[in-house]
Amino acid sequence: MQFIFFFFPGTMLFLSQTFRKREMNEVLTYSSFLSIAFYVVIAAFTWLIPLPLAFLTYFSIVSSFILLIAYRRKAGKMTLTPNDRIVILVFIAVLAMRMVPMFFLTVPSDNGMAAITSASRAIYEADSIPRNISVAPGFPSLIAMLTLAGGPRLYGGSLLLCCISYFLLTPAIYLLLLKFFNARVALFASVVASSAAFGSAADILSLSLLLASVALILVPGRPDTLKRLIAVFILCSAFLISFMFLDSTALIAIAAAFAIAKYFSGRSDFRFPSASICILSVAVYALLYIYLPVTSAVVTKSDMDAMKWIDSTLGKNAVLSVNTCDAGAWIPAVTGRSIKYDDLPINRLSRTTAGYIYLGSRCAGSATITKEGLESYPGLYKRVYADKGGAQVWKILR
Repeated sequence: MQFIFFFFPGTMLFLSQTFRKREMNEVLTYSSFLSIAFYVVIAAFTWLIPLPLAFLTYFSIVSSFILLIAYRRKAGKMTLTPNDRIVILVFIAVLAMRMVPMFFLTVPSDNGMAAITSASRAIYEADSIPRNISVAPGFPSLIAMLTLAGGPRLYGGSLLLCCISYFLLTPAIYLLLLKFFNARVALFASVVASSAAFGSAADILSLSLLLASVALILVPGRPDTLKRLIAVFILCSAFLISFMFLDSTALIAIAAAFAIAKYFSGRSDFRFPSASICILSVAVYALLYIYLPVTSAVVTKSDMDAMKWIDSTLGKNAVLSVNTCDAGAWIPAVTGRSIKYDDLPINRLSRTTAGYIYLGSRCAGSATITKEGLESYPGLYKRVYADKGGAQVWKILR
């Protein structure tokens, strides 16, 4: 259901005479970017239009499907060329590899996604974008709409969207390179270069949309009105998702893609990599995007069990003091409870406005609040939950 959600209403491109002249793999790719852009923009309009986000989500999916069926004859018959088959199969393989973390992680390994996922919870519960949202609304809106469309829970939707965002960088670079190099070289360079891209998932998705909009108007001759409108539409969604894409290391990946493509474009004997190189590439990917994220993830099963306890036991207005380096950052996104980062000494932590303290099972840095420190003041703090995996909840006694 989630992938159908992303596919509509971009399928309207199949009804366009302009896009029917392009290869199937390009139309499918542009339709995916247009769908994402569409949902980001209509979510932003909930600031102005008093319509529930759930209604807009389902209305967009259903109406797009009905229009495509009603005008399917106008769309005509598009056939898959041998080049289409190769490109689509490669993209499917890249997507499958990008989705592997879904089987090992519960939430994104980056704690920076906690604030975005928390914002998506506020959007989901309000069924619109709150005016006091503290982050760019595009990415959390997509997470909320994924959940509204029958996808996973918000934190699971956050992980899913992160995986998809990193995947979309590959076809975005491919579309851009295709304007300057042949399809084989563009495909090879985009896959190799995008595999080394790092940065926030929101920045990566924003940059991918920007590349798609630029590629759409970089065509021989003068671009028609439809292409201009779609390019502007996609570009607007990119800025609604993130303003910081220029800081992303993915920009280095784009430069590397052009360098790789430029090098191989001058070789008439260019061939796709041998099996040994493919195996080596998969091994490098597994190290960078599966092993390291899983082993460095601060949210474990122990933390998720502790958050379930928090959700079922503590009041809705409960506030927990947390460290900046552990799973405590995910408490608002998972449970809806508020958190507070305190830098007070242990013996003065009882003066905080929080009523509880959360200690995660794994810390990615130096923790200011430790189990040993709390145990040294039994008159100030009482442990009310402990999991064998290491996650703990302490009550502040007053």
